[in-house]
Amino acid sequence: MGRGTPSLLLEAGLKAKLLAAPGREQQFHEARVLSLEDVARIYGVPLSVVGLGKNASYGSLTEESRALRQNCFAPWAGRVEAQLRLA
Repeated sequence: MGRGTPSLLLEAGLKAKLLAAPGREQQFHEARVLSLEDVARIYGVPLSVVGLGKNASYGSLTEESRALRQNCFAPWAGRVEAQLRLA
């Protein structure tokens, strides 16, 4: 095998194939992630809450929880309370 290529032990003459999604599927996935990020930003939801955060530590998750409460839940709760007062 070539240098830097992991050697595989396959039985009965099986051949190894690289697993990769076709280009169109990768583009679709990337577009979907970008649109989810846009929706999260519009509503003030941290990316880790919707499963898009990467390399999150305890400190950053704590800070994002505070941001979720302050930037998402508090404004929505205020709107709901205002509507209940009107009703």
